[in-house]
Amino acid sequence: MRHERPPTADAKAKCKLLIPHRAAIALIDDGWICRNDIVWHKINAMPESVKDRFSSRYENVFMFSKSSRYYFNLEAVREPHREKTLTVIGTKRNDSKGTDALGKVKSHGFMSMPERVLNPAGVNPGDVWEIATHPYIPGKTLRNVARETR
Repeated sequence: MRHERPPTADAKAKCKLLIPHRAAIALIDDGWICRNDIVWHKINAMPESVKDRFSSRYENVFMFSKSSRYYFNLEAVREPHREKTLTVIGTKRNDSKGTDALGKVKSHGFMSMPERVLNPAGVNPGDVWEIATHPYIPGKTLRNVARETR
C-alpha cells in the first residue's frame, strides 16, 4: 500500500511548501521582529535523489527579536579583511579633483579616508554564511574545521 499525502487546495504535488518562510511570516504576525534572513550555504550538503529540480545547497536561518532594542554582538562574527583589500586601501592615493570655490580640496570620496572604511575588527560577514556541517572529524573540533573551510 502506497502512502500518499491527502490533496489540499493550496498545495500542488511536488510544490516546495516554503515552511521556514511561512513560519517567519506567522512569527511576524505574532509580533516578532525579523531582523535578518541569513542564507546558510551548505558546502558539504547531503545529495538529494531528485531528478526534476535542483538540489538544495542552502537553508534559511531567520533571526528574530521580540524587542526593537536588543543586544547583538557583531564583533563576535566579523571576518578578517582580505590581504588584497588591506594592500589596495593602504596604497590608495588621495587623488584630489582640485579645489572648490571656497578653496577646500575636493576628493574622490570615502576612498581618500581609508581609516573610515576599514573596521579594525574585520568586515561584517553579511547574510550568506558557510558553516561546516561535518558532525565529527577525529582530532579536530568543529570550530577548527569551520575556520579551515573559509
